[in-house]
Formats: sequence, C-alpha cells, structure tokens
Amino acid sequence: VPVGDSLDASSGWKEKVTKVKGKTQFGFQVQFGREEIDLSFVEQLVEYCQTKSIGEAIVFMRNRYMDGKRTLAACLKQLRDDLDRNGIDMLDVGNPVGDLSRARIQEIGAAVCRYRPLRIRTN
Repeated sequence: VPVGDSLDASSGWKEKVTKVKGKTQFGFQVQFGREEIDLSFVEQLVEYCQTKSIGEAIVFMRNRYMDGKRTLAACLKQLRDDLDRNGIDMLDVGNPVGDLSRARIQEIGAAVCRYRPLRIRTN
C-alpha cells in the first residue's frame, strides 16, 4: 500500500506539480517536486503530453485515492475508471490548457514505482 504523503510534489514553499524535461537521449523525465522520475525505459511513451499527464495523474491519485488502505493497483484502477468517465481534463486542475495526452495506467504505475522517495506500507 503506497503512503500518499511520500509522494511530495512540493518545490520550496509551494506545490509544483510537474515539469517535464521532454525526451532526452535517455528518454522522458519528469521533475516531480524536488525529485526527478526517470522514464527512459518506459518505451511506450511517445509524446511530451503523455509525460506531463503522468505527473498530473500521480498528484491526482495521491490526493483522491491514496488513503492508506488501497493498493497501488486499486488506485490505478480507480484512476482509469475516472478517466474513462470524466476525460483527461480532470487531471488539469484549475485552468485546463489542453496540453495533456492520456497515458496508460501501466506507464503511470511505472512512474510511481520509479519515484525514489516512495514509501510502501505492508498490511
């Protein structure tokens, strides 16, 4: 069970959701708060917009589903169901600008697993 508080997107005094470094020679990278998530071996990612939506989806999952009771798989399934129902713009809180492209839950899960400060609680 992932500990939601360990997914910290804050950078200094405010929460900075994500900064996408785009496709480098090593693949995509997402700046998530003060940590960098390396997605270079997630070969299914092809667009900058998918990478940005992954960062937004992690924050959305942390705020909505990671209650200390649900597994990562359950959180990802709930996210997928909500995305199917409400569309990708639900991730773009505040002022949607249309720069998100939907990634599969497998890529979102891969990004969560690559986040080094993530803490997991066993039942």
